[in-house]
Amino acid sequence: MSTLEERLQGSSSIPWIPQIDKATKFRADGKDCNSDETLIGVVVDHFTRDNFNGDGRIDVIVLATDKGEVAIHCGPTVLANQMRSAAPAFGEKIGVKYLGTVSRSGSPDYHDYRVVTDRSKGGQIHWAGEPDAVADYVEPQKQEVRHEAVDPQDAPYVDDLPF
Repeated sequence: MSTLEERLQGSSSIPWIPQIDKATKFRADGKDCNSDETLIGVVVDHFTRDNFNGDGRIDVIVLATDKGEVAIHCGPTVLANQMRSAAPAFGEKIGVKYLGTVSRSGSPDYHDYRVVTDRSKGGQIHWAGEPDAVADYVEPQKQEVRHEAVDPQDAPYVDDLPF
C-alpha cells in the first residue's frame, strides 16, 4: 500500500485498462497499466475527476492488489453502474471483471463489466452525481428569540375557545 506522500505525488497507482488493444497503445507511449481481465483487491482510495469530454465527473477507485495499487476509472456507464450497485466500502475486498464487448443488432456496442464485494449490503463511498449529505450539510445557526413579557392585567381576554 502506498503512503500518503506517494498519493499526493499522483504516482502510487497505475490505471486498469483491460482492453488489450488500448493497453498496448498505452504502453507504447511509455506508460504502465494493468491489463488483467479480472482484478481483486482492497479499496484504499476513491476520488472523482473530470471526464475526457469535460462535461461531467467520473469516479476512480484505487485497489491494493497483489501487483500493487491499480486505479479503476469508472467512465464506462456499465462499469459505473456496477460499482454503484456493489457500493464498496473503504478497506473492503472487491472483484472487478471485464467481460468484453457486447454487440447487439441495431444498438451500439458497449463494454461489459461485473463488480462483486465480500458482503451483501452497500458501503460508504459517495459516488459522483449523487447527493452528499456530508458535503451538503449546513451547520444550523442558533437563533435567539425574545418575547416581551406581558402583564396578565394587560392581556386581552379571549373567550372564543371551543371548550
